[in-house]
Amino acid sequence: MLKKEEVAKMKRGDSIEFGNYPKCNSKIKEPIEWLLVKKDDNMVLVISKFGIDCKPYHEKYEKTSWKKCTLRSWLNGEFHNNAFTQEEKEMIETTKTEEEKSLLGFITTTEDKLFVFSVKEAKEYLPTDKSKQSEPTMYALKNNAYQNTATKACFWWLRSPGVGERREALVDGEGIIDTRGDIAYSNNVAVRPAMWIKLK
Repeated sequence: MLKKEEVAKMKRGDSIEFGNYPKCNSKIKEPIEWLLVKKDDNMVLVISKFGIDCKPYHEKYEKTSWKKCTLRSWLNGEFHNNAFTQEEKEMIETTKTEEEKSLLGFITTTEDKLFVFSVKEAKEYLPTDKSKQSEPTMYALKNNAYQNTATKACFWWLRSPGVGERREALVDGEGIIDTRGDIAYSNNVAVRPAMWIKLK
């Protein structure tokens, strides 16, 4: 279990193990590795080190948003319920999460335990292309995650809208943010959950 005094010694980019999820196959859960990207009083912001699974942003080919998408439902439902113990769940802070909608002139705010980064957050917390590169787990690869042959990194979803009602922004296999995005229904983009953890 995370302890405040231990995390106090950590710096940005250090790894934390928290929760469990399949890594090599669906039958065995292993500790999830998270990267510490920000420390704030008694909380830390983390993002999974690897692309832990492969999911469409939205399972139907239709106009969607972070508030309505099936990826958000999965993260805050099935994933939250199964990946963490009750004690760990109590440490996950509920966060007001904004979906950037600058092209349409408004911003939607939701409250989430788990989320994926926006374009703004990806730039702020993972400032270089290299730091944004993330390899998929074997489990994610088995679930159809794309992997760049040169960098070994996957594509992973951002919650900011892409260009068009059915596209969502992402980070590509070279660690470059693609604001044009991919079709939200795409089934080869990995998931890197993020969350704020309250320290005890």
